[in-house]
Amino acid sequence: AVMAELERDMDGRIRFHRFRYHLARGFVEPKDKVLDLGCGTAYGTDILSETAKKVIGVDFEQSNINCAVEKHKQANNEFVLADLEKWTIPDCDVAVQFENLEHLYKPKKFVARLKKKVRKFIVASVPLGQEIVMVNGDPQEKGDSTHHSAFATPEAFKELFIDKNWKEFWSFRDGVTFIAIFYNIHAIPENSRPN
Repeated sequence: AVMAELERDMDGRIRFHRFRYHLARGFVEPKDKVLDLGCGTAYGTDILSETAKKVIGVDFEQSNINCAVEKHKQANNEFVLADLEKWTIPDCDVAVQFENLEHLYKPKKFVARLKKKVRKFIVASVPLGQEIVMVNGDPQEKGDSTHHSAFATPEAFKELFIDKNWKEFWSFRDGVTFIAIFYNIHAIPENSRPN
């Protein structure tokens, strides 16, 4: 039983999800306040808490919050049960949002509110490629079909974030997952910005 649990915890999907949190942690400084939006059971909040001054993990499911508090509560983190689309977003330095933006009914409106509250970086990922295809004359969904909002291309996702104050720092695609880091131009010195 222990071996099966270890294999489940460290399968490729989980390792890749943990990688995202380690990537995000590289954009966190010891004085930073960080939001982990859609924290789930909070192993990612735990990773971010290793560096940040404070991390707030937010999730929609009470069972996730209960697990987060039980397994990952530390002096520098807290957990909030909330619907992101109704939640009052606090000011922060960095926001992390993995695999949940596509579940929101109005992602564009949420991201607009988020950008007003984040001082430095937003690190986010979404699945890409959902589309309707015809199979033997019947329409069928191809790709990830469990989401309210679909981002067919990286550009469709980036459009939510990029504007006169927010730019893309870096992005990449791994299979159906697209990961991007966006930065607030007012917080990053011009000579430190990517070309």
